[in-house]
Amino acid sequence: MFLVLFWIYTIIMVIVWWFFLVAKIHFYKFRDYSLYIAPVTKFVTIFLLLLTIFWYYQIYQYSTSSWDNNTTTVQDSAIKEIY
Repeated sequence: MFLVLFWIYTIIMVIVWWFFLVAKIHFYKFRDYSLYIAPVTKFVTIFLLLLTIFWYYQIYQYSTSSWDNNTTTVQDSAIKEIY
């Protein structure tokens, strides 16, 4: 499950980063018209990088937490029940 989620997320993030880099190239063509283009672009770059790393971490946590799921048999669960 980890590899499936990892690759799906990687493909999505490649598309998002590609879109952002193309937009950044076009924004920097007009950076002489506004003082805010460069700082906002840097902020969005850092924010996007942090979100990318955070969600890779979340995928890792989700995949490792599903391995700890101990399945019990009917007999084991009947023995452990306390009335």
